[in-house]
Amino acid sequence: MSASDRGTPGVPALLDVRDLRVTYGGYGGRRGGQLAVDGVSLSVAPEETLGLVGESGSGKTTVARCVAGLLRPRAGTVTFEGRPLRRAGRRPPDLQRAVQMVFQDPRSSLNPRMTVASIIAEVWRTHPVTAPEGDRTGALHRLLSGMGLDPEVAARRAGDLSGGQCQRVSIARALAVRPRLLVCDEAVSALDVSVQAQILRLLADLRARHRLAMLFISHDLGVVHQIADRVAVMRRGVIVEEGRTGAVLTAPRHEYTRALLDAALDLDDSVPGDGTADGRAVV
Repeated sequence: MSASDRGTPGVPALLDVRDLRVTYGGYGGRRGGQLAVDGVSLSVAPEETLGLVGESGSGKTTVARCVAGLLRPRAGTVTFEGRPLRRAGRRPPDLQRAVQMVFQDPRSSLNPRMTVASIIAEVWRTHPVTAPEGDRTGALHRLLSGMGLDPEVAARRAGDLSGGQCQRVSIARALAVRPRLLVCDEAVSALDVSVQAQILRLLADLRARHRLAMLFISHDLGVVHQIADRVAVMRRGVIVEEGRTGAVLTAPRHEYTRALLDAALDLDDSVPGDGTADGRAVV
């Protein structure tokens, strides 16, 4: 695998994962058990989106959870600008804020009894350095508007929102602490196709506006095609192919990548970075 396949030449990695190994089961998850991730290495440059794609059970979500600090790897390193990314509870506050995750199921990732205003306020209490000065209600309304939500959503409980609205609130919660890397774990797979397209446009717009890097996890190369600069293809715990998205999709080298391509639909759809997410969509 060439150096150009592993990142942007001449640009230091924001996120760097080296020789990651994760085991499920066995003694403490470290002896015996099933090796779910076997020596994975990848990097994400500042403001870059890397798509990590593979079928269910390939290990891609396990990698994402290690990056987010929700799992402890058996071996290997995960660093952010050269600093170790330990378990979430052991990270210094600036690294906790720097890496945020958007989960697959937008409904279960939010407390259904809490209002949207309370959900965002809780984040600002946890990370007061990111809390806006002055009128927090106005800041909250601007944050929601930036997600394509009407400010009146702030007073509603999460359990009363649609799936698309819940995912927009989840993204707002992540953006409220001004992260530099967003880990999106199948962030659109639980949504209807039309809503998927809206959330992908939103993520593309947010990436440009906030100069975000993203690790975008998906089982669908068609979805990854719409948002990722580079793609890494996982199968059975290892990366079998990696490169610029266009190159991988037009000339895949591995038979597994070709099989994923055969299963993907609508590869010609693209996501414009034209601010369409500001259109107050509330689905």
